[in-house]
Amino acid sequence: MTTGRVRRWGPLLGALACLAVLGVVNAALKRAPVTGYCPDAAQWVLSTEDAGTLCSSFAGTRVGKGVTKAFGEFLGNFERDVRLRFGIRPTILRWRVWMGDYLVIASTPKGTGASVRPGVLLWTVERVHRLLKGAAAASGDISSYGSWYYGWHQGFLVFSTSRDYVEGALNGQGVKHSGARDAVLFRSLGADGFNVTICGTPGIPISGSVRSSVQHGSFALTLPESWPNPPILSLSVRKPEELAGLAQVAKPWLEGPRLQLLAAYFETVWNRWDVPGLGDGWDAGVSETSLALTDVDMASAFPMPVLSCVMRGGGAVAGKHPLEAIAGNSPSYPAEWNGELGLRIPWLGEDLTLCLGRSGRDWLATSREPAMAQLAAERRDGPDVDADVALRIDWAKAGHVLSQLMPQLADWGFLPEMNQRDAERRFGPLFDFLSKLGEASVNGRYVRDRLVFDGFLAKRHDAKP
Repeated sequence: MTTGRVRRWGPLLGALACLAVLGVVNAALKRAPVTGYCPDAAQWVLSTEDAGTLCSSFAGTRVGKGVTKAFGEFLGNFERDVRLRFGIRPTILRWRVWMGDYLVIASTPKGTGASVRPGVLLWTVERVHRLLKGAAAASGDISSYGSWYYGWHQGFLVFSTSRDYVEGALNGQGVKHSGARDAVLFRSLGADGFNVTICGTPGIPISGSVRSSVQHGSFALTLPESWPNPPILSLSVRKPEELAGLAQVAKPWLEGPRLQLLAAYFETVWNRWDVPGLGDGWDAGVSETSLALTDVDMASAFPMPVLSCVMRGGGAVAGKHPLEAIAGNSPSYPAEWNGELGLRIPWLGEDLTLCLGRSGRDWLATSREPAMAQLAAERRDGPDVDADVALRIDWAKAGHVLSQLMPQLADWGFLPEMNQRDAERRFGPLFDFLSKLGEASVNGRYVRDRLVFDGFLAKRHDAKP
């Protein structure tokens, strides 16, 4: 009887034992002390220790569902192309089985590529492929598949459309991921040392740091949430000069020939107006500052941003406006908003009139008179925000403005090989998606020589994510 049971259950038990051994070997192959490899010349690196969990958790969020709906056609075409090229329909489960959990993507001047840590299945397929070709599976060899180059290093598969990238990664540095396994970490390897971690959970939490000279204060900011009508974008700091410092941090990410041309145009106009500089100590009484983009006027010959700025002091403001020296070489006219005296400096008529006003303990400045009238009438104190820097973005308003702006940029030649209809078709789903994200709310604190920040990229309005 015992022999009969062995005959009956032996093959099944043997198969289960083999599967268990394969599972252990597969798990061992997928684990490593580093997350992947990239060339030493990498300019930026993106990494995650669990790409499958990251994708599945993101897909279950409100934002992930919005991505699926807004970019369904694009995602469908991508899935079809992958299936036709590799014979496998891409899914999260198949990625885990074939490619493993680890993922590193990096970029160099010679190309962009990635590395993964496959398990038994892909490792076996590759060895059989080499055996049939009669080639040894030596670490460091570079092979090709279609337009892709790939190679193996310490159990990692490195691949790219650039042979130079693969060669550099096979001899390059190991990348260590820090943070949650199911988060994605982006690091710039430039002088700014910028790094950011994004989680695929509700609200899309974000955290990171960057080198910056932002001033640390012992008291909370009160301006970030003080706007009665939330602007498209607002950036709050302590001293006005810190706005320029943060702009320098963002400059490397905004460089481009067309943006440089636009910046040169505004610099020429500014110089032609002969706007005088501000003297030393002009902002001595300012303890915190908030600059906001409240609107973009598309009815003008050129889209005109409407800007508002609030500079808050320790008590009721008095004397000359800190920015009044700007009017030194331009015609200016006295004005009054909400019972307080101010100054109008019309540079381009109604399209651009610098308005300087005051309200309680706030110095006010706007780029248009209607904006000043509203700002002066609706000033209020906001709740305390424990931060040195605070960024707020209203995605609904940003998406609306961008949907109007992009077709005009195409008409003016800022979007190569694209007319107005092309721009609406290509970017329409993106801006519709953006308009449903809610708001971005990110706060930063200065720690030694770095600005350390955290918050949410897509938080529901007036609700916890």
